Amino acid sequence: MDWTSNVGNAFAICPNCGIQQVFDQKSSRPFLTIYFIPCVPLGRTLDYLQCTVCNGTFGMELLQLSTHVSQPMQSIVPFEEDLLRAMATIMLEDGGIEEVEIAAAQFAYQRLIGKELTRDELGEVCDHVERMKQTTTNFLRQAEDRWDDDHRRMLVQAMFWTASASGEISQERSAALTALGRILSISEDRFREIVAMTLDWHNDPHHRLA
Repeated sequence: MDWTSNVGNAFAICPNCGIQQVFDQKSSRPFLTIYFIPCVPLGRTLDYLQCTVCNGTFGMELLQLSTHVSQPMQSIVPFEEDLLRAMATIMLEDGGIEEVEIAAAQFAYQRLIGKELTRDELGEVCDHVERMKQTTTNFLRQAEDRWDDDHRRMLVQAMFWTASASGEISQERSAALTALGRILSISEDRFREIVAMTLDWHNDPHHRLA
């Protein structure tokens, strides 16, 4: 089980509320429990923020974003990390990840970033997202200001490709994809165009999805 504790408070602009709010700073670490008593620490400590009003959870980089709110957003977080986080959040929207979706995320990352994505790297980010209980919508609202049009196109491609890897898209993932277009201010026509571009990946000889 995860042992979570409050370690302090902070002020930041909440991406959900749209205004400055008080956040609880939380620290979580998985423990082996015996008779419901945490005894042996497992894995690494995870620090995150939770809005005291909407209960949305966000990464600690939200504090950096809030201090830069009056300036043009620069790459405080490398885009490849954002892309990986985006794929992890949409995979976890319906609570389960299949092998074909792991392969899809690896293919999309290689295609868009030009780097190999290992199962361990993907698993670590998925574990981070799951422990934070971070939703796709919360993540997009937190990070949207630091992406240009090309970044937004790649996010749609990676998230659609991963969400549809099994041949169908769950209701939860469909809702997240709809929110993706709305939050990133992508028109329906442009969204369809990007999806059509992404479907062409099936013709890639390196595509090895079952």
